[in-house]
Amino acid sequence: MKRYIRKYFPGLFPIEKYTTDYNYLEVNKRYGRLVLDSKNVNYSFGALHHVFQKAFSLTKFDVSSFQRALILGFGGGSVAFILQKELGFQGTITGVEIDEKVMVLSRKYLGLENLSNLKVEITDAYDFVFHQQHNYDLIVVDLFTDHIIPEKFDKKDFLYQLNLLLEKGGMLLYNRMNQSYKDKNRIQVFRKAFGDVFKEAEISEEFKIDSKNIIFYVKK
Repeated sequence: MKRYIRKYFPGLFPIEKYTTDYNYLEVNKRYGRLVLDSKNVNYSFGALHHVFQKAFSLTKFDVSSFQRALILGFGGGSVAFILQKELGFQGTITGVEIDEKVMVLSRKYLGLENLSNLKVEITDAYDFVFHQQHNYDLIVVDLFTDHIIPEKFDKKDFLYQLNLLLEKGGMLLYNRMNQSYKDKNRIQVFRKAFGDVFKEAEISEEFKIDSKNIIFYVKK
């Protein structure tokens, strides 16, 4: 029976699945598109893709003139695809992803070779920003282990470093979960830290994307 279901309903089963040092990962086919999922959330090209499509739309900001973008928590490349294929970004993209297996699956299934001017660093984003000398016109933060953001990415020292790396006139998007009671409590603390660090920004807003996601947005 299982063989029959797998043959005629392949979308019910993962195409590949792995448990890594950081996560459980699945490649699934959904609505005719291959996506990358963790145990509880979409990592790339599913719901997460729509979150950032909407977030960029809400900023009403033309990113096509930006020269340098940094994506912390690169995943399968959703944000990079949005930038290059939908928003006309032609600059360089630096991605930071701690889980090398994510990149293996992305190259195998998600069309990463279709992106240009891209360099992905396999390292911890926290360490990366403190050893980075370049400034960026755009910084996107999507640092989840499954559905949880490691607490070090809530801290002011991390946020201060992002502020230092963000070019004058540039923008930053920081994705947060806002679903569980714990999420909501953490957001209250994060909101205060974020406001303190980016208090001199030209624009500082929150976008409630859906019932789960809030994007913190800054234009410097």
